[in-house]
Amino acid sequence: MCTWVSPIPSLQIENVIAGYGDIRVLWGISLIVNQGQIVSLIGSNGAGKTTTLKTIAGLLRPKSGRILFGDQVLSEMPIEKIVESGVVYVPEGRGIFADMSVEENLQMGSYPKHARLHHSKSLRNVYSLFPKLETRRKQLGGTLSGGEAQMLAIGRGLMSMPKILMLDEPSGGLSPIVADSIFAAIEKLCEAGMTILIVEQDAGRALKLSDSAYVVENGRITLEGKGSELFNNEYVKKAYLGM
Repeated sequence: MCTWVSPIPSLQIENVIAGYGDIRVLWGISLIVNQGQIVSLIGSNGAGKTTTLKTIAGLLRPKSGRILFGDQVLSEMPIEKIVESGVVYVPEGRGIFADMSVEENLQMGSYPKHARLHHSKSLRNVYSLFPKLETRRKQLGGTLSGGEAQMLAIGRGLMSMPKILMLDEPSGGLSPIVADSIFAAIEKLCEAGMTILIVEQDAGRALKLSDSAYVVENGRITLEGKGSELFNNEYVKKAYLGM
């Protein structure tokens, strides 16, 4: 959880309806992410969490509603402009380039013009956050362990110099010890001022980490509040925390 949070909204989703072709997944999703916050989306598989992130990132277009990032209307912008505006999505499954080295993967993250100008500094920052990546910098992405691949995926996202970083299942498939290191890195990023929107199946861990959170069920927001409030909510305990 971040120690300082601005009351100024960084990202606003307003009554977004979206899906795949004729299949609707989101039914009027609305949420706010303030600057400097960690915000989590929790819910069961198929609830619409990943679809929400993909729609914000421009991989899916909303059928109605708006997505605002500061004074920019993301829902009207092409995907490359969304990335250039500072909205970066790290997908579930990492999506790294297996036949490219760690350093080449990171270089791919610097394709926005403003990021290319600060490539060396960003690379130093990524290696400082994930020292193991520096020791593996010449190693092919496809030879990395699951934890190293997740570090690389996050690092590549950071190379784009995001203003908001969206993480989809960052602990997915990782051992508890490795997951701990990933979440420690996420906390460091937030302490440094990064705004983070996270989808995470480990709801308890996500809620403890988050300044605020939303429960997504059947494409709708059914609960929202501070992370600590939802962690202690009786319905959330039974439905998502196994208590």
